[in-house]
Amino acid sequence: LSDYGVSVLKVNVQDCDQPEHALVAATTPHTRLLSISSVQYVSGLRIDLKLLGELCQKKGIAFCVDAIQGLGIMPHDVQSMHIDFLVADGHKWLLAPEGIALFYCSPRLREQLKLHEFGWYMTEDRFNFSKRTWKPAKSARRFECGSPNNLGIHALSASLSLILEIGVTDIERRILARTEYLFHLISAREDLVLITDSTPGRYAGIVSFCSRPRATDVLFRHLQSRRVICAHRNDNIRFSPHCYTSLEHIEKALALTRV
Repeated sequence: LSDYGVSVLKVNVQDCDQPEHALVAATTPHTRLLSISSVQYVSGLRIDLKLLGELCQKKGIAFCVDAIQGLGIMPHDVQSMHIDFLVADGHKWLLAPEGIALFYCSPRLREQLKLHEFGWYMTEDRFNFSKRTWKPAKSARRFECGSPNNLGIHALSASLSLILEIGVTDIERRILARTEYLFHLISAREDLVLITDSTPGRYAGIVSFCSRPRATDVLFRHLQSRRVICAHRNDNIRFSPHCYTSLEHIEKALALTRV
């Protein structure tokens, strides 16, 4: 990023008790943007977005959240959390197909983003095809340069309808219950090591663990061969049960990790 006059400082949020304060402590008077995942994709660590947003606001730092591992599990209130930018793909907890995503930009920063792509849909008067002037839309539509992915939009709309029908609060309650059940099962096994922080408020739907006697890549291939849906991330196995996953299925999946 040096060609653009931008430097990036990485902060390890895994090895500290208060990752939000560690992030802000690493900023300087020159810091323009702080970017973080709402839930870390490897460890499952959950960030206190409201606290971090408040800290960024006090320092005048723009706050960007990658919400792909948290949106659909727990509320992301961009106003109360002081989130300036929020991005997420739809194919994870939002239950939509790949190829559709969302991007939020706070109105106060909307016109500060430089546009690098141009197309008919992003103009203010997008259906006036005879116009001779080009003017970006005042709304966030200015970031949608081409024709919308209508198939993806309708699919995402259907999944969002289901999420709203169940209720985000109820979804979060169910997912946390399944996460805690996995914590209990893993902790009862001497051959498994829990990686995800089990401190209340520090986990969401991701549960990462590793096996003492078996190499992770071997265990991952074994689980895949038994039709267990999981992920291999940073030498760990990652389970992510959704609200509809039964406890029985969770038990059966974890039982298949035995040597």
